[in-house]
Amino acid sequence: MQENFLIEELKYIPMGEHTPVFTRPYIVSVSGDAVENLIDRTYGAGKGIITTNDVASLTGQFIQPSAVGEHSAINQNWVTEPKFIFILKVRVVDFMGVTTVSYIHGFTNYNGISMQGTADPQMLHQINGIIETSLYEIPTPMGVIRKEKLYKVYSVHSGNQSTLEYYTQRPIDILENVQLTAASDSMREVGNTVDFMNVSSVINEFTGNVVSSKASNNIGTEYLTDILNAGVAEQKSRDIFVSSYEVKDDSAKGTKILEPSINDNRFVKYMSKVMQMQIVGNTFEFSTLTFIDPTIASRFLLINITKGYNTLTAHTPEVGEYWHGQDPVTVKAYGLIESMVAMATRYGLGKVFFYATNMNDPTGAFEIAVTSVNSFISIPDDELVFLVELFKNKVVADILIGETSGGVIPIFLEMYVDLMGTSKIRLQYAGFPDTWYTIPTSANSLFSPITTSDYNNLDTSSRKFGALIDTVSATSPNSNQFL
Repeated sequence: MQENFLIEELKYIPMGEHTPVFTRPYIVSVSGDAVENLIDRTYGAGKGIITTNDVASLTGQFIQPSAVGEHSAINQNWVTEPKFIFILKVRVVDFMGVTTVSYIHGFTNYNGISMQGTADPQMLHQINGIIETSLYEIPTPMGVIRKEKLYKVYSVHSGNQSTLEYYTQRPIDILENVQLTAASDSMREVGNTVDFMNVSSVINEFTGNVVSSKASNNIGTEYLTDILNAGVAEQKSRDIFVSSYEVKDDSAKGTKILEPSINDNRFVKYMSKVMQMQIVGNTFEFSTLTFIDPTIASRFLLINITKGYNTLTAHTPEVGEYWHGQDPVTVKAYGLIESMVAMATRYGLGKVFFYATNMNDPTGAFEIAVTSVNSFISIPDDELVFLVELFKNKVVADILIGETSGGVIPIFLEMYVDLMGTSKIRLQYAGFPDTWYTIPTSANSLFSPITTSDYNNLDTSSRKFGALIDTVSATSPNSNQFL
């Protein structure tokens, strides 16, 4: 059976107004009390693995977004150039007859659609992220039911929108750099000054390197948990298997830390082939789509949204506060809006509006209510209700508890996640006045906390994580306890 691509729909939405956004990479700052608490909650309690519940209230004591923002590609030139947001839905049937759907979303380099509705063939599209789902046919007494289930959710990072060189610090990059910095230090001890660098995490416009990062990497508790579990597992493997290449090779992947890859997306790979690119890229022209399916030139939709199109957001500002501040509210707003967008995307929610607070209960318990929601994937209403409840529970457990030091710090937030528009947060935190902040969600890969333009940040984080992993490994249970 030949592989078959079907472009189901292509939508364009004018990009809203924005202020420049700064990247705030994760930085590591470990206190002795936090390490002791972590060990007591996990290995002290006889657990063999660290969960997000174990680290939730401690996350802020291990990692935080940098208070000093780094310039990103979302600069003044970027925000003043009119452009479109796009969402491309493609159905793919592979050689085995398995059907998957890709929701490819991002932004164009300019607003290249005429008043007559004709698209410029050379209008460039940059992929910001991809949601992949699988379609299943389930026989029932009432007939065959088709169900769509989430498969992969990830952002895409490349160097073709900025001449700045930067580095990714996904969990897999951190663990690789922990090994490389240790190797560099060992070389110095014997008189050599060779420094090793994980070249796979280096991104600039000359390498053409494209790196994918799973959505959960933007959620601090999950990011921290992945690094600790994988790092401890790898350390234990080296302690038990002295010189086994096979075991070391397997453990180098951590506890199976696997990042999705745009290289595995069949449709994106095919588009790169059509464009005669040597490697799979994250950009394509409108002409690439018309080559694959000429009818898309007349089938795409241009959705002109007016400011008052949604009564739920009519009271919200179009543009929020500037992002350059180093005050606690700005830094906290960055961490929250990145985490909330990642959590919503991870559960296939294209749009979700909600508020949350711990200020209405004397015990600091969180109250959270969703006022509007829609899903990318096709699911029945009862399953969407369940998905929303799961989302709410994860927001509290994996985000808000950590961002408020276990619920101690008072917080109120009004959050509007819109994958195909502007995401907004109104934040009142620690007694500071409430402030609105906004981001271009369709370009959030350009200011992700898992990227940094300063290699010293990556090197320092790797060294601190390495020391933390060594400490936790030294106190974790020996493997024979579980035999």
